[in-house]
Amino acid sequence: MARLMARTIGPQEGATLIVPVPLHRGRLWWRGYNQSALIARALAERCGGTAAVDLLQRTERTPLLRGLGPSARRKAVSGAFAIPPDGKTRLKGAHVILVDDVYTTGATAAGCARALRRAGREGAWDRAIR
Repeated sequence: MARLMARTIGPQEGATLIVPVPLHRGRLWWRGYNQSALIARALAERCGGTAAVDLLQRTERTPLLRGLGPSARRKAVSGAFAIPPDGKTRLKGAHVILVDDVYTTGATAAGCARALRRAGREGAWDRAIR
């Protein structure tokens, strides 16, 4: 997946943070890995930039989104993401690439972008790679 995405984003110069959509710690423990984090690390190796796997946190356990419509998905992820205290410093002047392993309605990506904007990163939701 990272190989295919790398063709779209190309080489990254300067302060680029490749930020995966986080899993809740309970789901991470159950699954054993975060697919988005694996993709983010592979993208950073291929394109440059820093895989910032701890920059965005899922503060609330959300239900599985499978089978939910767009409005129910937005409601389920509303307020579920946050940036840790040191995150604002790390975001200053950085270009952010948000990585999600599945893009259905964009609700999760939009929720993550809201958390990034609240932390002071304007323009964090530029486009999605589909």
